[in-house]
Amino acid sequence: ARLVRFVQLFERWQTSFGISYAKTTLLKLMATLVLCCHWLACLWGHLAFNKALHETNWLQALRTAKGGPDFPEDDHVSTYSLAMYWAIITITSIGYGDITPQTMLEYHVSTVCATLMASIWAYVIGAICGIVSTLDQHEASWKRTMDDLNWFMEDKDMPPSMRTRLRRYFHEAKEMKKQNVEKEVITQMSPLLQGEVSMFMHQRWISKVWYLRDMNREIIVWAARNLTLAVFAPGEEVLDERTLFIVQRGVCSFKGRILVSGDIWGEDMLLSNPFLREQSKARAMSHLAVLTLTIVDLLDVVICFAEAPPPPPPGRGATA
Repeated sequence: ARLVRFVQLFERWQTSFGISYAKTTLLKLMATLVLCCHWLACLWGHLAFNKALHETNWLQALRTAKGGPDFPEDDHVSTYSLAMYWAIITITSIGYGDITPQTMLEYHVSTVCATLMASIWAYVIGAICGIVSTLDQHEASWKRTMDDLNWFMEDKDMPPSMRTRLRRYFHEAKEMKKQNVEKEVITQMSPLLQGEVSMFMHQRWISKVWYLRDMNREIIVWAARNLTLAVFAPGEEVLDERTLFIVQRGVCSFKGRILVSGDIWGEDMLLSNPFLREQSKARAMSHLAVLTLTIVDLLDVVICFAEAPPPPPPGRGATA
């Protein structure tokens, strides 16, 4: 019953504090090692206090070999410490050889213990290596991409200046992989949670788009699903026909204005007449990451949410 309550309490901690499952598994493996060493130390220490055995035991042999004024007394705490020391150096395969079996019973016990500990140690080491190698999968995936990029540039014998610019771009575009993972996580949520998360992530720029500001939550979720991340190098022009741009990171210039994170442009993509739409181009002043929403994706709302109320007019002077 106590074990069941502990498992339930641990699950509650995981939901409350977001404990990493990989780190939790590492802690479980460490606890398993400590528990195994404790049990083996108790067994090995018990042999030293077994009064039924009148033969020389490992503790007496150790006292004879290393006895002196600083040698610990024959109390349970000191004997347990020596037995724990023996268990640790045995399970880790160090084996200094200062504590050795002296009787056939101790040889039998140490043989069984060494076999069990070697199996446990091999399993734990293998599990730890597997967990550590996948502890940060996104970072590992990005590093593999960088290795592929370096191989590609070396294979094509690109000049050093181009290699530097490409590496810099991929460093700045690192967020693109994270956005794909975020989308995958959000799609596994319930519709209500998807709406809450989408509103939390995108409320800042949604409030700046008049035709999305008063839409219902389902439409906001749909719009968030169709956002695409694009990264531009310094000096690049940013222009796509009938596309809404949201600056996520970086700085760009647009019509003499400096746009930073959270700013938008291209909200006039609803206008079908190209002469009424703004034709100015934005230019990246640093590595620029923008979220984009095209008119094709936006028009899908008519099909998916035909019952949605029409957006309020943008104000006097706007013609669709």
